[in-house]
Amino acid sequence: MIEENGFIIRKAEPDDVKEIMNLLYEFYVYSDHQKYNLNFDYMRSAKYLQDSITNNSFVVLVAEVSEKIVGHIGGVINPWKGDFTQWMLSELVWWVKPGNPNIGLKLLEEFENTAMERGIKYCIVCSLDSQDNKGMERIYKNRGYNLLEHRYIKEL
Repeated sequence: MIEENGFIIRKAEPDDVKEIMNLLYEFYVYSDHQKYNLNFDYMRSAKYLQDSITNNSFVVLVAEVSEKIVGHIGGVINPWKGDFTQWMLSELVWWVKPGNPNIGLKLLEEFENTAMERGIKYCIVCSLDSQDNKGMERIYKNRGYNLLEHRYIKEL
């Protein structure tokens, strides 16, 4: 846990699910995922989140301001497909309510720190192509990230 400039970043707990789900929905609306017919099923997502919070194969962190969750980052720990001894933390979602400057970068920093503490060698992050992601690209490059691959989606 870190405490800084009026906010706290800590590991998510099962009691946080409702507040995190509200943030996940905000992200869903912002992300334009619905234009690809990707649905938001609150109950199933809440169950998955609950399981993720209590599973050591995931990292889920939250940021609080005045005891309210205003941001979160979550990812899954998985081996690199070419060498199953090289572990990575792959970000699944990262969202901070607008109007909370500096919290997003601190969440990412703590996400990386948590990975390193667990002996994970790599962190993979992503950005939305449906939005102007030049700012995210700049943030990632400034933090030492390199472009690895692009991802595409197709409905079958």
